[in-house]
Amino acid sequence: MPNPTNTVVTLLVNTATINQNNKNSKVTFSDNQGDPAENPGNPNVYYSSVNVGAQISWIGQSENGTDTVQITSVSQKTTDGGSDILQSIGNPNNGQVTAIARSVYVSGDENYNVSFTINNNTSNPYTIDPKIRMKEGAK
Repeated sequence: MPNPTNTVVTLLVNTATINQNNKNSKVTFSDNQGDPAENPGNPNVYYSSVNVGAQISWIGQSENGTDTVQITSVSQKTTDGGSDILQSIGNPNNGQVTAIARSVYVSGDENYNVSFTINNNTSNPYTIDPKIRMKEGAK
């Protein structure tokens, strides 16, 4: 059986104008699974598709290409988390975080938090709350 296609979720950040009050409108989510890119301002309705048993990686990019964006954590929500799709979540490594999806199909969306810093400024982390969903037919 071939390995499932892994998902890469990219956070494109407008690092020049982001602050804690406007962070949702300054981050755009996209992935390599053909899901439409999220319109800035609504990360809570954006979802990335994942395959059963696949790896999911979160990476950050700056719009200006000069600043760096480090993904510092991905965490399941303990309240209102929805489905339990993420089996395990790794520690940050080189500015990205990688997780593994469950090896059996799970329906519905999982709400989670992804946190990041800009230029390794750990005194000012940002947290956004998108979703993941297992692909239909991935049972």
